[in-house]
Amino acid sequence: MPRFVATNPAALLAFLKKKLPGWKTPTIKQRLKNDLVLVNGKSVRSGAERLEPGDTVEILAVPARPDAYLPIGLGESPLPILYADDTLIAIDKPSGLLSVASERERNLTAIRIMREWLQGLDHQPDRELHAAHRLDREASGVLLLARSLATKRALAAKWTTFEKTYAAVVDGIPEEAEGIIDAPLWEDKGLFVRVSTRGDGTPALTRYRVVKQKGGRALLQVYLGTGRKHQIRVHLAHIGCPIVGDIRYGRSKAPRLALHAERLRIYHPVDGREVTITAPIPKEFQKFLRS
Repeated sequence: MPRFVATNPAALLAFLKKKLPGWKTPTIKQRLKNDLVLVNGKSVRSGAERLEPGDTVEILAVPARPDAYLPIGLGESPLPILYADDTLIAIDKPSGLLSVASERERNLTAIRIMREWLQGLDHQPDRELHAAHRLDREASGVLLLARSLATKRALAAKWTTFEKTYAAVVDGIPEEAEGIIDAPLWEDKGLFVRVSTRGDGTPALTRYRVVKQKGGRALLQVYLGTGRKHQIRVHLAHIGCPIVGDIRYGRSKAPRLALHAERLRIYHPVDGREVTITAPIPKEFQKFLRS
């Protein structure tokens, strides 16, 4: 957090503009508006606040009220924003959209859509934005984006400590209302992920809980203990409950894959505070239960 000590009497806004020559005036005013500027430990919203020699001024790097804060200039987004600050942006990725570029598709991706939108807001063609993780094209839900490479690396270093919760509608009802699937995975030459029967796969752990069941289908809450490729899809199919709409590992067709990244709980890379980001479960999941 930037921290300064006043040596001469001055108005707060003028003081900050002098101390932060690389910052735009609207950005500083936005920080003031959102209680992100502290004078002697207390938030101040007025740029006209008079400073006296010895006063300390701090600028918070993350929002004091994260659910109410969006960075300056962030208006209508092309993809729903779930959380945003000067370090992170989380969106609700729709099913059918790639998270990042692949060998076959480089234009229509969530990261490119959001990066170009940010660049257009402030006319900075080099605006940074990086995906902190990936979601399958067919899945929807919380996708976390880092606004610098350093932030992406900081998130990656602690990614295994974060809590990832998914919602899934499956064909069949698990034998147990709650369970743990501990089955190593491996990927064959056709890029098809399978459960290892020889004990030489990569360890993979998935926990699940039945939330609701109807018509031979169940809505599950799924918790990732590890984050392997297609882990949830393969593990649920392994226990005889493939995800609805999973034509790769399942058996039923649907308008989309019934897998949704519902909640992501992280520790903020700047100050370590806990941040929980939630994407509402798609309404069509209830329709899948009635099908």
